[in-house]
Amino acid sequence: MATEESIIRLRNMGKEFKTANGPVVALDDINLDIHRGEIFGIIGLSGAGKSTLVRCINMLEIPTSGEVLFEGENLAAMSGKEQRKARQSMGMIFQQFNLLAQRNVLKNICFPMEIAGYPKKKAEERAMELLKLVGLEERAKAYPAQLSGGQKQRVAIARAIATNPKVLLCDEATSALDPNTTKQILELLKQINRELGITVIVITHEMAVIEAICDRVAIIDHSHIAEAGKVSDIFSEPKSRIGRQLILGDAATTVKFDKAKQIRITFDGRESMEPVIANMILASKVPVNIMYASTKDIGGKAYGQMIVQLPEDDADANRALNYLKSVKIQYEEVRENDI
Repeated sequence: MATEESIIRLRNMGKEFKTANGPVVALDDINLDIHRGEIFGIIGLSGAGKSTLVRCINMLEIPTSGEVLFEGENLAAMSGKEQRKARQSMGMIFQQFNLLAQRNVLKNICFPMEIAGYPKKKAEERAMELLKLVGLEERAKAYPAQLSGGQKQRVAIARAIATNPKVLLCDEATSALDPNTTKQILELLKQINRELGITVIVITHEMAVIEAICDRVAIIDHSHIAEAGKVSDIFSEPKSRIGRQLILGDAATTVKFDKAKQIRITFDGRESMEPVIANMILASKVPVNIMYASTKDIGGKAYGQMIVQLPEDDADANRALNYLKSVKIQYEEVRENDI
C-alpha cells in the first residue's frame, strides 16, 4: 500500500554525456518524488531519457548535477560500501532478461545472493520460494535457452527480488513480450507490490502498461519531465503536448474530416450491450465523428440509426468500412442533405 512518504526523491537532477561532437544533455532538472509502496510509471518516446533516468536512480549512471535521495540519504555522498548496500535495496529487470546462459534457473536466482554473501543452503531455499511465487517451481533445473520469453522474465523478476529489495526498477520489462504474456507479467508485478510491499518503478513507452498497473506517472520528453501526477488525472486531462500525443495518439491531431464521407449505420436488433462504434474504432484504429444518433433499447436489442463521419483519408475510411462488413453491420453512404 503506497504511503505519502517518499522512498526516492530526485532533486534538480541532470545527466550529461561527453561525446566526440560535444556534450549531450540526457536529463535536465529532473524533480520527482516516488512514494513508498506505490507503482510509479515513467513514460516517454524513444530517446526521451527514461532509461538514463532509471540508471541514475540506482547510480549505474552517476548524475552530473542534482541529488538522488534514497530513504532520505544522498546516494552520491555515500561511501562505496554504503552505495553498494543501497543498490542491493534496488532490484532491476530489463527488456532482454539478462540471465546467465551457463547457469540453470535456480543458480540464476542464487547469483545476487552469492554476491551478497548468503550461505549456499539459505540462498537455494530462498530461490525455491521465489520460483514458487513466480509459478516456475518445476523449472528450477532448466537453462535460459529452454524457457519462453515470459518464463525468462519471471526468472529475472525472481532474481531481482532475491535479496529483499525495497524498490524494483523495470526498464521496458514487457517490450519483448506478446500481449498475453505482458498481461501475466504485469499481474505478477502487481502481486509482488501488493504482497511484498516493494515499490515498483516502471519505465515504458506503452501507455497500456501505465494504465494497467501504475498509481502515478511521470511523462518525460526531450530530457525534461513534461508532467506528472495520478494516472487517472493525466489520462483524463493531459496538459502537455507529449501527454496528449501518448494518450490520445497521433490521430487526435492529424485526422481531417472536412471532406469526409458520412455513413448511416442501421441497428435492427443487435444486442444493445454490443459497443459497435467503440469496437469499430479499436479494430480499425480509426476515429469517427458521430453526427447524429437515434437508437432505442427494446428488450435488450438495439434499434434505430446512427450517422457517423469517417476520416478524409481513403485508407482509414476503408478500414472502418471493412470492419462493419466483417461483422455484418448494415450501412449506407449518405450526403449532408440526406441527414
